Order: sequence, then C-alpha cells, then structure tokens
Amino acid sequence: EKIGSERSDAVLNAQKIGTGNLLSTAQVNRLDMTRHWKIASTDQDITNTKPSATCPVKRFADKDPLRVFVRTYTANGLGNETVAQSIEVSHSDKTAADAYKRLVQWYSDCQHPRVQLVAAYVVHRPSGNFQILRLRAHSTPERTFTVGFSHSGTVTSTLVHEVDGATGPAITTFARTLNDSVVRVCPDSGGTCTNDITVTRTEPPPTSTDPAFLGIVDLPPIADIDKVWVGVTPFSAAKNPA
Repeated sequence: EKIGSERSDAVLNAQKIGTGNLLSTAQVNRLDMTRHWKIASTDQDITNTKPSATCPVKRFADKDPLRVFVRTYTANGLGNETVAQSIEVSHSDKTAADAYKRLVQWYSDCQHPRVQLVAAYVVHRPSGNFQILRLRAHSTPERTFTVGFSHSGTVTSTLVHEVDGATGPAITTFARTLNDSVVRVCPDSGGTCTNDITVTRTEPPPTSTDPAFLGIVDLPPIADIDKVWVGVTPFSAAKNPA
C-alpha cells in the first residue's frame, strides 16, 4: 500500500479494549429500573473454560481469543435477577464473525432439561444485524432468559439477562442495551457505531443438525420429567398419506 494510506492495525486497536468498555451499571439499570444494580465480578482469565451462561458448551466461542472479559451484575430485591456480559476480542474480523455464529448455534442447539426457546428477534442496524433470543426454564421457580448476540469488527459480545418468572425486560429496551455494548467497543474494534436500530420478531435460528425439523430447545417439558428430549433418525415414509 502507498505510504499514508495504510489502514489502522485492528489487533493493536483491539488491545486498547479494557474493562472500561464494558457496560456501566447505569446502562444495565435500564433493564429493570425498579432495582439497584451493582457489579458483582469482572473476569479476564483467558484460561477459564467454565460456561458463564446456561446453554453454551464452552465459555468462549473464539478458540484462541486475544482478550476476554466477563462481567456479572446483580440487583437487589426479590426475584433473583442477574445480567452477564461477555466480550471476546479476536485476531480478525472473520474470526469474530465465526465466533458470533458459533454463539448463536450454542443456543439454537441448547439441550438443557426443561429449557425452551419461546421467541426470536432481529435487531436491524445499517452496518449489520444482531440477534436476540428469549428462553424459559420450566423449573421451580420458573426462570426467563433474554440473550443478545452482537458482532463489531474484531469483537463478539453476548448479553444475558436472567430473572425469576415468565416475564423478561421489554425487547426494545434490551436491544438498546445490547447496542450500547457495541457502541462502547466499536471505535477500537473496527466496527461501526450507530444508535439507529429497529427490532422485529423473526424465525428461530436453525439447529446445526436436521434444520428443517423442530429442535430439542423448541419442545416444552412434560409434567415434572427432568429429562432432555432426543430425536430419532429421520426416515422417508413408504407411502405419502397426502
């Protein structure tokens, strides 16, 4: 490239991302303004492999991240309400995009007992769309999960809100908070900053196997059986009753 026309180094810029790029308690407070929120913990251990949410099989979707941050927030009062934000800084835009797809796949393939996917949404942005899923754990007490996935340049982020009961935060409010998480990292991630977003209901993401069929996460629990649904091998019918 000609001298003076080089693009900024994405990896060097990404190394500037720190805990100050995580959501503030004021931004998380928007999800439930009836409570007082505080930061419970902030983890930067890249070697920690324990999943930080219900459905993921690993803690991080990037197999070799440059930097990682996991912050949890707790709220006072009844209802056991928490928020977790995870940021993965990758070595390239492509690696981050692959990590984003892998994160969504973990939830569309979720196989936790009595956990059901109840709604899916898309956050429309001029520079690329994000996804939001709402899941319900039919446990005692019943628990609702609202999960948002975002990708900005070399950064992939997940935002998870959990609360007892069958009602989570308003999706438009959650989408704005998810977008806030992007705005805080986009200058250093090589992504695009924007507050111009709209949210619409959409079909659930396909499962990784047999995507034309219902997934395990789509099925409701039966009575008090604490077991995971399992699919049998699909077969072609000998006769077509239609």
